[in-house]
Amino acid sequence: MKQKKKYIIISIVILIILFIIGSFYYIYFNDRENMNNTIINDTTLIEEVFSDKNISHNKEIIEGYRNTYNNQDVVGEIEFLNTDYKKPLMQYSDNDYYLNHTEDKTSSYMGAIYLDFRTDINNSDKLLIYGHNSASIDMPFKILESYYDYNYYLGHKYVKITSEEKTRLYKIYAITIEVEERIPTYMIAFANAYAYINNQGYFLEISKDKLELPILTGFLTKEEDIQEGNRLCVEDLQRLDDVLQIMKSATSNEVDSLVTKINIANKQNYILELKDEKKTVQMGDTSNLSTKMLYIKSILEQNKKIEGEILVNTDLNNKGAIFRKKV
Repeated sequence: MKQKKKYIIISIVILIILFIIGSFYYIYFNDRENMNNTIINDTTLIEEVFSDKNISHNKEIIEGYRNTYNNQDVVGEIEFLNTDYKKPLMQYSDNDYYLNHTEDKTSSYMGAIYLDFRTDINNSDKLLIYGHNSASIDMPFKILESYYDYNYYLGHKYVKITSEEKTRLYKIYAITIEVEERIPTYMIAFANAYAYINNQGYFLEISKDKLELPILTGFLTKEEDIQEGNRLCVEDLQRLDDVLQIMKSATSNEVDSLVTKINIANKQNYILELKDEKKTVQMGDTSNLSTKMLYIKSILEQNKKIEGEILVNTDLNNKGAIFRKKV
């Protein structure tokens, strides 16, 4: 049995956040006494950021985002100065929700920029901020890719964090490269080979070796784009987000190890293949996953090794799930 392979990739992390940086940390809170003892390298910029006309609009800025997205989870704004990048800062009761929900609470692999749930934007010395980044598609923190260029960094050193009560200015003082381990979780079969991908949809390796991983079929990503370091196309990434939800529910019900293929061609009806059980499952969309998995598990237990098709894309409340034996 082949073991899952592990891969090491390089990703950029911008160490702008989120602790006091000595002379590079500027803060305004109701008065300017904190500024008097601070060494200011860029006087014009600092005065502009903390001018009365700017800080007086803090509450208006935050309320504007809340009204735009109809969401009270907005606690602040992050802005990279000398760019047009401005994003609302979200905060939830955990660090998982905004990994796959946008500012208006729409479920999406894009996620949002959000503050660690253990952090108080007004009173914490250290602010931990999270968000997705990608070199290939427009993700919330894609601007970080620009900091590979030293000349870009020189012209864009400052980040402003605005809340209802405070304006904070941070200076980016260092850029480091973080080594991150990524593990393949799915495969795509093409051209007599397999492309291993991870939960973020990145192609980790192209190989002729077939791992014991579910194979995704019905994908839209162009064959010429299936290369190491690339990522699934936007449509496939959206479907991958659904697959992750399906497999999470399958894991909770001890069904995940039976899944050998997942057809993602139709977002309204994902199809699972359970080869050893000689069955396919018509899943429908990602609604009512817990109920669907309970039906699937029950049908599997009652019909072991009997070839057929499980339908949970039905009216479960009135008709329940259906098992059709192959004739």
